Amino acid sequence: MRRESFKKLSLRKIIRPLSIALLLAVLLLSVHPTFSAALNAKSAQRSSPYVSDPASFSKLELPFSPFIFVFAHQDDEIAYFAMMKKLVERGHHIKILWITDGGASAPPDIRRKESRDALSLIGIKEDSLIFWDYPDGKSIFYPVEIVDRLTVLMRRIKPRALFVPAYEGGHPDHDFAHFAAVTAAMRMKHPPDIFEAPLYNRYNTSIVAFNQFIPAETPTLYTYMTRCEVFLKFRAFLTYRSQFWGTVLPALIFGGPRLFDPKEPYRKKPSWNYLNPPHEGELYYESFPLKCTLGITFKDFAEAVRKVLSARQQ
Repeated sequence: MRRESFKKLSLRKIIRPLSIALLLAVLLLSVHPTFSAALNAKSAQRSSPYVSDPASFSKLELPFSPFIFVFAHQDDEIAYFAMMKKLVERGHHIKILWITDGGASAPPDIRRKESRDALSLIGIKEDSLIFWDYPDGKSIFYPVEIVDRLTVLMRRIKPRALFVPAYEGGHPDHDFAHFAAVTAAMRMKHPPDIFEAPLYNRYNTSIVAFNQFIPAETPTLYTYMTRCEVFLKFRAFLTYRSQFWGTVLPALIFGGPRLFDPKEPYRKKPSWNYLNPPHEGELYYESFPLKCTLGITFKDFAEAVRKVLSARQQ
């Protein structure tokens, strides 16, 4: 009888406890003194000579001009979690926009609720959130429309700084959110400072690299987190329950402590040429498994870029 009962256990029921144990192990590593020692190593922080730390701006400066974050999917915001927390704490107004509905892996209403729940942990309310509904995984097929809508939005709110996912070849929606937001911002009479943060890519690895930049000419900056803030970011990451198997667990396995390093990286946008891939070799979204689920190549992305550029010239 015991053998028969054991056979009835599903693979999912066996894996889930192991996954929880892995999550706890990663969390313990993340707050271990070895990693948190970086908090006291201020001399190691690389600061840009031409860009101020956005979180240090006085709230008396341009009080009605917000910071805007543009993402592809409801969970991409985790890349700037510490930055957004510090901006809110300093009394700044921020806007967060998601271009796609996130519906490829879960119903859109669930994806939106997960982002709301995650951001509520740092005091971000509903009136700061903007949800568009372009199909998840297919944003590159609406290039001109998306860029034009972003241009209208940028001109209306006049952001003092723009934050986007890094151009890194991880997911075509990420790269297009980056390109579209940057293009719209550069159409403004007074373009804002533009920053990028890494999610995942396949630069210099045969699998996937999380929370690591592709080398470029602009130096890496950091938003520093305390142990409590690292733990809060970990809690936020776990609110994306619909993404546990496809994103959360792989990120913890392959990203590990780097994902919750007390130094959250970002940098001034490098001078990318969007008609060229962000790095040599196979991009992550051109490799297994995304090439099976998305079927998108860099050639498709470059064609979307050309459509935007040609539409502007007409």
